[in-house]
Amino acid sequence: MIRNNIANVKADIIVCPCNQNPDSIGGAQKAVYEAAGEALFHARQGIGWMKTAEVQATPAFGLPAEYVFHVATPAYIDGKHAEERKLKKCYRNALAKASAYKCTSIAFPLLSSGTYGYPKEEAFEIAKNEILKYPGINDVDVILVLFDPESYHISLKRKQDIESYINDRKVNQILEHEYRKPSAIFEEAMSSYADRPKAGNAYHSEKRRKLEDILFRQTETFQEMLLRMIDEKGYLDTEVYKKANIDRKLFSKIRSNRNYHPKKETILAISFSLELTKDETEDLLRRAGYALSPSSKMDLIVSYCLDREIYDLIDVNSLLFEYGQPLLP
Repeated sequence: MIRNNIANVKADIIVCPCNQNPDSIGGAQKAVYEAAGEALFHARQGIGWMKTAEVQATPAFGLPAEYVFHVATPAYIDGKHAEERKLKKCYRNALAKASAYKCTSIAFPLLSSGTYGYPKEEAFEIAKNEILKYPGINDVDVILVLFDPESYHISLKRKQDIESYINDRKVNQILEHEYRKPSAIFEEAMSSYADRPKAGNAYHSEKRRKLEDILFRQTETFQEMLLRMIDEKGYLDTEVYKKANIDRKLFSKIRSNRNYHPKKETILAISFSLELTKDETEDLLRRAGYALSPSSKMDLIVSYCLDREIYDLIDVNSLLFEYGQPLLP
């Protein structure tokens, strides 16, 4: 999910919503035609009348893509004229055609949510659900292009909850309570050592081994800690980098380099894919020299999601998008 003009996105396929009538042009369709040049308009004219949810492909001409998929999208009337079924079919048909064309990336605008009047929050949910449940989702990179924050509105209840969370976590309180306290691992080590009895060699020996193991983990690099967490939680590498929405080549670099230094956004995306707690996420960030800053709205939203166990990266990015913050990979 990115914020951009669909006409500027680089992908094998750019999806262009269109009217059934080739002479009727507006909204995102007009922006695509203006960027591609007159040849795309003539190509659409050559297709002629299209049925709702029909998908037709043409060259992309002046766009940074191989193809444009013209999709006849439904207009919203009142929600009682099969609009939802028709809109879902638009996504399904476009994704199926992308597979048939052996393409590896496809960019969608939020179909029907502009001049065709589909309520944007409902249009977003349909887009998200249809994309995620598409059977070939692992074989294609799907980019959902949102032009402005109004393309997605979080519920009033969620918005009140997150704003209350941000307001309650004052900078001084966070600095006092979190940034000056020892890490979770250090606290565990100290507790293990302090609670030992005064006698019992076997007990002492076991506790010492545990303490040494905990303190050894304090010296782990980011890469070592990440690989240990993956093993402990029983994940496969493919599960982690796909859920984190990061490239396989990037993950291979991390795995092969003990001292690899990733971007903060990459670490956060991986943390959500592993469903880490906030303490675990903060420990992982520290390995690369980062922290969750109480003065950053983005970091507060990330903290909110970790505290509320909101791990779906699309939901996390939706919240960041709503508040005008950079998105995770």
